[in-house]
Amino acid sequence: WIADVLEQPSEINTNVGVDIELNFYPEIKLYGEWMADDFILIPKTNPYPNRIGFLAGVYFADPLGSGNTDFRIEYTHINNYVYFPTHPWQDYLYQGEYIGHSLGPDADQFYLELTHYLSDRLNLSLSYNQERHGEGQIGIPLPPDPVIANENIFLFGIIEKQQAHQAKLSYTMSPQWEFSASITRENIKNKDNNIGTDEKNTYFQMELNYQF
Repeated sequence: WIADVLEQPSEINTNVGVDIELNFYPEIKLYGEWMADDFILIPKTNPYPNRIGFLAGVYFADPLGSGNTDFRIEYTHINNYVYFPTHPWQDYLYQGEYIGHSLGPDADQFYLELTHYLSDRLNLSLSYNQERHGEGQIGIPLPPDPVIANENIFLFGIIEKQQAHQAKLSYTMSPQWEFSASITRENIKNKDNNIGTDEKNTYFQMELNYQF
């Protein structure tokens, strides 16, 4: 960052992250995250785009006044070229896996979730998830032309579109054990960024979780 301000060459890979949470009364919470994989402070010396991502969400506790229903809205946006280092030693990895949001670069996500507590131990969640993925992927380098890099900064090329609806039942058996069962209906257009390649899937899933 200091080298950038002084307009000097630098081998430092700068990453910045900010988390925020605001509580409005007991029933409403606003929260967000912002990260910069590469934040250009002086564009005249570095004409490449900012490689950033952010998440914004709102959580409503008991919006219906029934005492047993919660609602959540989230939006996530990640620019192309995020998580791409200039040098291999700067890889954003842990045990061979990329650290960061599972959505990956060149994508966004809109998420809704309604949770209704049927009892102290049993709850039902209904959710909707929508994702868009451009052709940008983790590890794809910046193009040598900064004009092209700026043009392709978000949702580049053929866009894969996903929609999923899910219903999930969760049962807390004890403070440590929880069992859940869910059904998900998924619709994908232009899968893997191949135009005209569409797919519809239905998933059934059961989980048994133990918390240490």
